[in-house]
Amino acid sequence: MQSPISTAVFAPDGHLLHVNRALIEMWGIQEDWITSGEFHKYNLLQDPVTEAAGMMPYYRRGFAGEACTVPTIRYEVNPGNPGPTKSLWVSAFLYPVKDPEGKVREVIVMSWDETEKYQSEKILSLLAETSELLGTSLDYKATLDRIARIATRWLEGWCEIFILNEERGLERQVFHHNDPSKMDALRRFRDPGNVPPEGPAGARRVIQSGAADLVRRIDDQAVLTSGISAAAIELLSEIGGTTWIGVPLRDKDITYGAICVGSGGISYNESDLALVQELANRATLAVRNAQLYLESQRAISQRDEFLSIASHELRTPLTSLSLQIESLLDLARKGALDSAPGSRMLKMFEASFGQLNGLTQLIDNLLDTTQLREERVRLSRERLDLVLIVRSVLDRLDGHFERAQCALQVDLQGSLVGHWDRFRLEQVVNNLLINALKYGARKPIIARAWLEGERACFSVQDFGIGIAAADQKKIFERFERATSVSSFGGMGLGLYIAREIVIMHGGRISVQSAPGQGSTFTVELPLSPVTP
Repeated sequence: MQSPISTAVFAPDGHLLHVNRALIEMWGIQEDWITSGEFHKYNLLQDPVTEAAGMMPYYRRGFAGEACTVPTIRYEVNPGNPGPTKSLWVSAFLYPVKDPEGKVREVIVMSWDETEKYQSEKILSLLAETSELLGTSLDYKATLDRIARIATRWLEGWCEIFILNEERGLERQVFHHNDPSKMDALRRFRDPGNVPPEGPAGARRVIQSGAADLVRRIDDQAVLTSGISAAAIELLSEIGGTTWIGVPLRDKDITYGAICVGSGGISYNESDLALVQELANRATLAVRNAQLYLESQRAISQRDEFLSIASHELRTPLTSLSLQIESLLDLARKGALDSAPGSRMLKMFEASFGQLNGLTQLIDNLLDTTQLREERVRLSRERLDLVLIVRSVLDRLDGHFERAQCALQVDLQGSLVGHWDRFRLEQVVNNLLINALKYGARKPIIARAWLEGERACFSVQDFGIGIAAADQKKIFERFERATSVSSFGGMGLGLYIAREIVIMHGGRISVQSAPGQGSTFTVELPLSPVTP
């Protein structure tokens, strides 16, 4: 039989009689199996794989004398034998050969490889389905859940999608199994204690390498050395863990997580890997789109909050200034300016000047914020003594300490000379002290300065309301604060500006705090300019 189509001839009882070269090559049959005559022992009607695949009714029809077509089905080539395992999508046609009396003499089974066609159609269908999915929701977790369900439907197994959190820890966002009865086992598979603290080894591996990984057959030794618990090994056996694919969710140089699929019924191949990579691309888009949407919503919220705060912050000094000017105008209309007590006039002018200073500082902070963000600030370094800078700022704020009823304690060591920008360094010291006055009113404030190696250090400690651990990072961002605007005024710019200036000097700023125990902000500055 020299037909290019894979052909086998079977006896009426199902035993294999003849095969052609095309069948041997398509199924990867060992030559010695043919030459030894062992193949005659094979019986198609007793094949458990064919029975499990649901194809036996078609074969029985053919052996009963009816020509019929067998639907396309996935077969595992070389399962359970040494060497690589591959999957084929195969279609077949059964043609019974009958004797003159109409009895079946032989059954010819012609089969052909539909793998390439099927995979192409599958990927096109998957792309259409997932592309439509991406346009229906900005809830990335719901989208990832749908992608996981699509994966399990196409790949006949289970799927997990992991996302890296802000601390670079792995969090399983969604999981799905194509067998609903195994969902609980898959859920418990990742329970605390079942996986290493750093997360699943396979997902970690593809995230760290940035490359996809195809494991055609998972051996027992790999499972034992993966770091999962004995309970997890039992659960893996239940959910099916003989083959596995992991693909990172990656956009340019940013890795968001990983998508992992596994199965115990089939063996994954390169075509399956290509399909998972397409799903990973869609999952990455879902995560990225969701992040862009959240960022835009956050930006809109910050803009609205900024406008609200700015209106409030501008209105307060403007209202006070307006009242002072109105009082002066009232005196002028009555011709009483000359006769007004000097002390009263001085007080009104001082109040007006104070409000103008407040407006000026507010506008300067807004301008600095814009320039810092656009990297348009240039340092003008000179040889300075940090101790003298601190003392100068403290002198200017003397009235503020008195009004806030804060006792000032100073611990400044000798002189700390370095090369810094005077104006910008004064801003840092001023902003930290103003922050302490705002949140530590009526309690002592301690200002310290000391030398630590090649770095000058300055700290401001208050004993006020303190800052929760969750808020200690965000307070250094623009327009951020750890308290409500109604409780404490301000635009949330002081610490942001201080941080940016310190970073420009090659230094660092940190905070130690706890709710109800006050806060200590510490600045560390290199004595000499840091070479980029």
